[in-house]
Amino acid sequence: MCAPTFQAKSNQTGAALLILLTIIVLGGAYLLLTSLNKNSGKLLQNQQTVDALARAKDALIGHALTYADQHAGQPQGYLPCPDLDGDGTADGACGSANESVIGRLPWRTLDLPPLRDGAGECLWYVVSGTYKNNPKLALTSDSDGLLLVENQAGATVIGATPNKQAIAIVFAAGQLFAPQDRSFTRGTRTECGSMTPGDTGNNAANYLEVLGDINNATGFDIAAAGLSPGSDPLPASLPSVFVNAAIVRDAEGNIVFNDALLAITPADFSMVYRRMDEWVANRVVNCLQAYQSQATNNGKFPWASATNPLGYNDANGQLYGRVSNEIGAGNINNLDGLSDTAVSDPAMTTSWIDEPSPPLPQSNIRCFNDTVVADLNWEWWWWPAWKEMVFVGVDADFAPNGTATLPAARLTLDGANEAAVIFISGRKLAGQSRDTNAEKANINNYLEGANAQTADNAFISGPASNAFNDVVLPVTSVGGSGMGMGGGMGNSGTGMATGAMSR
Repeated sequence: MCAPTFQAKSNQTGAALLILLTIIVLGGAYLLLTSLNKNSGKLLQNQQTVDALARAKDALIGHALTYADQHAGQPQGYLPCPDLDGDGTADGACGSANESVIGRLPWRTLDLPPLRDGAGECLWYVVSGTYKNNPKLALTSDSDGLLLVENQAGATVIGATPNKQAIAIVFAAGQLFAPQDRSFTRGTRTECGSMTPGDTGNNAANYLEVLGDINNATGFDIAAAGLSPGSDPLPASLPSVFVNAAIVRDAEGNIVFNDALLAITPADFSMVYRRMDEWVANRVVNCLQAYQSQATNNGKFPWASATNPLGYNDANGQLYGRVSNEIGAGNINNLDGLSDTAVSDPAMTTSWIDEPSPPLPQSNIRCFNDTVVADLNWEWWWWPAWKEMVFVGVDADFAPNGTATLPAARLTLDGANEAAVIFISGRKLAGQSRDTNAEKANINNYLEGANAQTADNAFISGPASNAFNDVVLPVTSVGGSGMGMGGGMGNSGTGMATGAMSR
């Protein structure tokens, strides 16, 4: 009679163990799935942040790449001001000239939706004062950015030298944590901020954090001394310093830093720089062709200015060098125009002419006019900043003492005879320096390879690389190159813009 009782108890115990095991398994599976879902959610949030930052960067580069297409008479390369009230539109003016500024990404200006990071926050954006569009400085492909980035250990990872400093940075603020306050006044909210300037939700300090000595909301480095980078908080004309690191927690596990950033560096701007150079090249070609076509000039070009010593006067017998400035009361260097040209051929004009069909006709459209004040209503306001980067080579037959007889006998571009060619030196390459007058007088600091010497007048063009980035165009095609004005580069620039504008 005992055996059945034992068997019943045994069955009950086995059933209890089975139920307990089932509970344990299900509980473990729940915890595992919860953990996986949590990690999956974090991965999705991280991916959203990465995607938003990358999309913003691409749009900013595309904006710079086509700036001249949207702003007649102004070169490529400029970036918009930040959005200071969160409505998505770049502010009309931001800070003083040359001051870097911070605000939200102007997504509407960039033809984007309101991009948000994985925490649902709109993106922030800082732009170098040298590259912002209002108030703007004359921007060249040799202009430096004003932004540096360090890692958590204090090592500079972007901007170790001025020519490698970032042009702009996009930030993802991440999740709110104490003591940050991102509140807004009721009734004044915009998509990403508010129309009340003093709202805490409009303050970058409630989104971007301090890590070590560096404040990402102001670009200020408390350890910076004197006039060194990071010594002046935004808006600032001195270089600013930011920090990039993984999420940082304190001893209790609380988040104290969760900013993510993506910088636009000069390397990212290489295509933009090429278009900037091509824009200037085509303006220069227009003016040289217009001068040559004047009846009194008999199809010839003026003398160039010598490269060494540095100067911008035409010089008798100078077939290769910089372009002479236009003579005039406003000329900052008190130059003599094209006086040596007129000595060689008194029939030739002693000044440049007005640019034919300029992009935005103004009261002053004189070619190569170098004036004291860069007035944006003056067609060639950008020339003083670019003139040291522009060179011309003229075939002897088309010089002031030549006969302008076709075909040109001496000068060639990629093997084809040309009457004249122009060169735009791209952004300085490794080993080139253009700071002092002595360095500016050295042609090797501007042009590369065959273009930096005139022994045989055989010049070359080619795609940009780490060893060559000259933009070279024929002024008048006379020997079978068939390239005509612009050498086709203006069209290739447009093609690059189209390819880069996927938003």
